Amino acid sequence: MITILLRRRKITLLTPLLIATVLASLTFPGPLAGGQTIHLRGSGSTFLQLQLTAWIIAFHRSHPSITIEYNGIGSGAGQQQFFQHLTDFCGSDPPLDHSSWLRYKERIMQIPVVMGAVAIVYNLPGLGVHRLRLDGKVLALIYLGRIKYWDNPLIRRLNLALSSLLPHKEIIVVHRSDSSGTTQVFTYYLYRSSKDLWPESLVGKKY
Repeated sequence: MITILLRRRKITLLTPLLIATVLASLTFPGPLAGGQTIHLRGSGSTFLQLQLTAWIIAFHRSHPSITIEYNGIGSGAGQQQFFQHLTDFCGSDPPLDHSSWLRYKERIMQIPVVMGAVAIVYNLPGLGVHRLRLDGKVLALIYLGRIKYWDNPLIRRLNLALSSLLPHKEIIVVHRSDSSGTTQVFTYYLYRSSKDLWPESLVGKKY
């Protein structure tokens, strides 16, 4: 669930169906006088960026005096800019954690706008059209550095039909280096699926 964070103000919403309308209404809750313009700045989730850009373009066609700029820099950096009052809104893959929500709930709004999934991508050309199966436990062990090769017995056990195709090659783990909501979603999955391996302390926006 991807959310938008907004600062609370008195608002008049003519249509709740378009997030850009919400943003514009938060800044200026009435009709614009002749020649007036509004410029809104936002940043955050890269996952949200393409969809939000499409909404912004469509909104600007019918509201040319309102411009909205969004910079996909990651949920963590987006939240940081938002709480530093550098932007008017931010996009975040996970919503605020409970303690942060209790702290800010009288000053901000959270609006869910997009749903999506996090997928694991691998590159094993020798498998051809066959699909590799990896469960939460195996993924946790890979990201903890305890499974190092593709032909590890635990991986082979999940892929009996592909056992002879799995090479004795080192698994090169790739992950985002910035503060990312996607990383938080993924590490939370590892924690929920493998609590005996992946401690809650490793759940977060950075790996």
